[in-house]
Amino acid sequence: MKNAKAAFFTQIICATDKLCLSVVAWHELWAIERQGIMADKLRITLVKSTIGAIPKQRATVKALGLRKIGKTVELPNNDAVKGMVWHVRHLVKVEEI
Repeated sequence: MKNAKAAFFTQIICATDKLCLSVVAWHELWAIERQGIMADKLRITLVKSTIGAIPKQRATVKALGLRKIGKTVELPNNDAVKGMVWHVRHLVKVEEI
C-alpha cells in the first residue's frame, strides 16, 4: 500500500514538473537506504547543461566525471557521492544498479 501511494505521488509530480524527476529519485534513494536495501553502485547521467550553473556546481559535475550532456558514469553508492549528487540534483539523473 505504501509503495502504491509513493508511485502514484511520483507520477503526479513527474507529470506536472520534469525537473522534479531527479528530486523524486533522490528521495526514493534515501527511502530504500533507510530500509537497509542498498545498491552497490549509482548510475549518474548529466541531463542538463552546466552553462548557467554556479562555478561550485560546475566543479562538482566535473568531479563526478561528467563532461557532456547525456554521458553516464557508474560510481560507488556511498555518502560522499550521494552528497555530490545532492548538490547538482537539478542537473543529473540518478539510478541504482
